[in-house]
Amino acid sequence: MDHLKTKQKTANPEQTTNFFLKFVFIHMRNVFIRGVKNEADIYEVLPSFKSQTLGDKLEKNWNNHGVQNDPSMIKILWRSFRKQYLLLGITQVIPITITIVRPKIVRNFVSYFTKNHNNFNKTEAWFFGCAFVIIEFIQLLYNANFSLRLEAIGIKMRTGLTSLIYRKVLKMNLFQLDNISVGKIITLVTRDVNEFEIYVLKVTYFLCDSLRFLITCYVVYVEIGYLVVILVSLFCTIMLIQVFLAKILASMKIKTLKETDLRYQATKEMLDAIATIKCYIWGDSYSKNVSKVRTKEVCLIYKIYLLLYAKFAISETILNASTYVFITSSIWLGNQIKVETIFFLIISMQSLGLAFKRGIPRGIHEMIKLVAVLRRIGKVLRIIDAQSPSKHRNQEKVPVKIILSNLDVHSRGCKILENVNFEICNRLTVITGSTASGKSLLLQVILGEYEAVAGRLSVNGGISYASQQPWLFASTIRQNILFGTKYDEERYLKVLQVCALLHDLRLLPGGDGFIVADRGVNLSKGQQSRINLARAVYRDSEIYLLDDCLSNLDVLVGVYIFEKCIKEFLKDKLVILVTQNPRHIGGADNVIILNEQTAKFVSNSSRNLLQKEIKSLAIAWKEDNCKENEDVTEEDVHETTHLLSQGKLEKNIYEEKVIPGRINLESYKKFIAHGGGSVKFATTCIVFGVVLISKSSLQKLENDWIDTEQKILNYTVYNSTNDSYKNAMQKRHQMIYIFPIMSLALAIMSFLRAGIFYLLARKASLSLHRMLFEKIVNASAEFFSKHYIGNILNRFSEDLLYVDERVPFSMYMILEAFADTIGIMILMTSVNLTFLTISLVFCTLPVATTIFCLKTGRILKQLEISTRSSFIGHVNATTEGLPIIRSAKVENILIDDFDKHQNLYTSASYLYTYPPHMLVLCYHKLPSSRNLYKSYPAEESELKLR
Repeated sequence: MDHLKTKQKTANPEQTTNFFLKFVFIHMRNVFIRGVKNEADIYEVLPSFKSQTLGDKLEKNWNNHGVQNDPSMIKILWRSFRKQYLLLGITQVIPITITIVRPKIVRNFVSYFTKNHNNFNKTEAWFFGCAFVIIEFIQLLYNANFSLRLEAIGIKMRTGLTSLIYRKVLKMNLFQLDNISVGKIITLVTRDVNEFEIYVLKVTYFLCDSLRFLITCYVVYVEIGYLVVILVSLFCTIMLIQVFLAKILASMKIKTLKETDLRYQATKEMLDAIATIKCYIWGDSYSKNVSKVRTKEVCLIYKIYLLLYAKFAISETILNASTYVFITSSIWLGNQIKVETIFFLIISMQSLGLAFKRGIPRGIHEMIKLVAVLRRIGKVLRIIDAQSPSKHRNQEKVPVKIILSNLDVHSRGCKILENVNFEICNRLTVITGSTASGKSLLLQVILGEYEAVAGRLSVNGGISYASQQPWLFASTIRQNILFGTKYDEERYLKVLQVCALLHDLRLLPGGDGFIVADRGVNLSKGQQSRINLARAVYRDSEIYLLDDCLSNLDVLVGVYIFEKCIKEFLKDKLVILVTQNPRHIGGADNVIILNEQTAKFVSNSSRNLLQKEIKSLAIAWKEDNCKENEDVTEEDVHETTHLLSQGKLEKNIYEEKVIPGRINLESYKKFIAHGGGSVKFATTCIVFGVVLISKSSLQKLENDWIDTEQKILNYTVYNSTNDSYKNAMQKRHQMIYIFPIMSLALAIMSFLRAGIFYLLARKASLSLHRMLFEKIVNASAEFFSKHYIGNILNRFSEDLLYVDERVPFSMYMILEAFADTIGIMILMTSVNLTFLTISLVFCTLPVATTIFCLKTGRILKQLEISTRSSFIGHVNATTEGLPIIRSAKVENILIDDFDKHQNLYTSASYLYTYPPHMLVLCYHKLPSSRNLYKSYPAEESELKLR
């Protein structure tokens, strides 16, 4: 339903690039060059990422499993993507080989620096040193490509699931919308499925790290023997703790998603009723209610992150204890402790260090979240399939008529209509009755949107439907009227005439090319109703169901449309009109009066009986109308209401402005201010500094201990028991008690650091949401005419997801990595000043790469965010007009439009994955410079670099 033609986009260079250029990311050089110039555009989506292809695949697998009582989403995803996943898994042979070889290379390299290095000469030492650098570089490139391909699979899963959910949403009836809120649907397609890249990445690394753990245990066993049992016991302890905490986190995540559903639903209801809220000054009340839900949501997120960091802290503490356990166990057993053996163990543990600090804890956490999300999605899809709308239409060429026999209708457990019996043929029939008597519900039953509890319904002929509340989507007036139907100029102009729209189109800029905002907020209520009616009338059907679509019109306009459109233009059709207007009732061929759960059918031949019935209900109708009119302002009913926006929009629907360049420093200052101000932030930085000093001290202590053990070994070999030996033994005993105390203190301080930081982030999240919500509630009417619901909901969906979860976590990781880097540089400098120069050189590359990649990453992220608005708005508009969509049988057209919107978003998402992986190539191994420090024993620091 787009009002502008789709522009042909440039093909993605990945389609025509060879394997080697893809492996080193050279094929994306133009993206980065344009990004540095603050220019960016979206490539055509890759064929394997297309929404229609992936949606068809998942829908086919879902339908094949539909015969089961409880089809599993995990099995469906596995059947759809297992080939790609398994092929990628085979490449894990490369890192597994490196895991086996690297510790041996480091052991041989370190052996050269000991006093007894007769086994290796200088040339061999150079060989082992170069080999270590080469395998590190290979693993770095491999990890970047492996992560990128995993994220690609995650994007495909997300795209396919979103497409499947949308197709199922098109099958939802109104009864299901009562049970599955629009807020929950928006949560599914924005927040739940949007983290699939992370889910797939972390869960896969969890599986790979677990396999690497088993292999490393065997390699360590070959080197140190049965002492590996103690280390395995430590890691098993980590796993048990991770699983226990992951279960707690899963239950908390489900609670958080429920609160998010409620907040989305409240936000959407606020946007739908913004005019009424402003009229009665209910903005403060709405803000308070939403703030309560928001506070619960953020508190749960805060607790989740504290538990998540507790998992990290426990894993890191136990991992740091591995060296301590090995040394103390060797001392207790009387084994000799060699420096090369310790470094062999350190390098082996280093390959698992990041896994047990981040990979496995995060992997278990994301695995539990993935299972919870897939269960939520599967539950919604099964509910839709179990209660899909049934149709009672006979498409064969038979006399057009509607038959209701002994029909009972209930809604939300309440009896609305009982024993309804009538037959309607090609005439104008009016359904009337008091408010809440079931008039609209009866039309929904005929449409098949509500199931009758008992009785029989038969509908012969196609149906065109006009809803009571006008449903308009963001596009041109012409597209709103045609709505997927072939353009017939003669019929189109005739419909505009009988619906009294010609005069309005002459006044509107662009005529029928004028862009209608969401729900038609830039039109008067009467104009909305007439366009809504024109869409139903333009469609050539046998049956027309008009649900009180004349009530928002001026008297003269209403009379004109009733006579010209309903009485004349549709005179040969079966028309059912819901109304309480006596003039319309008097002009009908048949009247159905709903009263006290019964339906009385009165034909044209029984006028006296009809007048008697109407007179008996006139008083009740009058009271109902008075109450309803209290909620209708003059602006709503006056046909000459001025448009809120007279400008013609030339841009695409939901298009957002992309702001190039760097993020202003003021944005960071505002975030800090919302989090509690500079004092709280300074306190957080001080705590980071304290933890940095503690961690550096622990690392220095560990290195001194290794140095002490080497000295003791040398004294033992030469049978020397002088004072130096006694001092070394005394120092060893001190280390045995000091090291665990400092490790425990570091774990406690690290946890406190996380708690203080996330308190700041929690306050910032609440404050930003409150400010955003209040700004929108208090915005002018012109704001809502220029900004569509899709754009606004986009701010409250994934944008807030970033503010709540990803920004705090990323900021914390960056601050922690920055502090660790400073600590490592201090430690290396304390050994030899030469290492300071080396460290600065290694730090220059990431800084230069950051300048190159950051601009590109930011502008691509903005493109991704802007393209997401379109499909969120599309989903929102779809849920509001489901009965009209299904009655018009345009589901396939809407699916095609949705796929186009999602293809743009998918292409932008995939492009955005490249800048972070380019940064990883430079940043990933920076903290591991600690190995360079540890591979240079303190006792040899006076030697020159060989």
